[in-house]
Amino acid sequence: MVENKPSNNDEQTKLEILKFYVDYNGRYHDHKETMAWVITAFYIVGVISMALAVRDIASHCCSWRIFFSVFFTISGAIILFLVRWQFQKRHIASERVNKCHDELLKMEIVKKAGIDWVSEPASEPRVTERFSCLAIIAVTVVAITLVNWY
Repeated sequence: MVENKPSNNDEQTKLEILKFYVDYNGRYHDHKETMAWVITAFYIVGVISMALAVRDIASHCCSWRIFFSVFFTISGAIILFLVRWQFQKRHIASERVNKCHDELLKMEIVKKAGIDWVSEPASEPRVTERFSCLAIIAVTVVAITLVNWY
């Protein structure tokens, strides 16, 4: 009777595919987190700069204060959505890396070679996402306050 045991070439091919997938999703994971932080940083600098720049204009007319308050609220909501979306994509990539990591640890070829070279699973720091979102909300409130405080 012939066993259906995978050959060494099949395991080696699977190993290479999993390593590629871990590398690809790891880079994607890093890219999404970087994008979220870049969006947050640009929003903070841009909104505070704009609020300080238009503060003199808004102090003369109530309709300008209303316009800029609505503008900062809508732009803050859009940026908050974009940042949450980037972090959501980051979490998906992190889950993929963790699943590949688990699969790699199950492979016989990895067990024989030792697991020193297998990377740790990707982390899930929800704290950074919350910090970024709270910073966007706080900066939006500060910008609205700057425009309306005369």
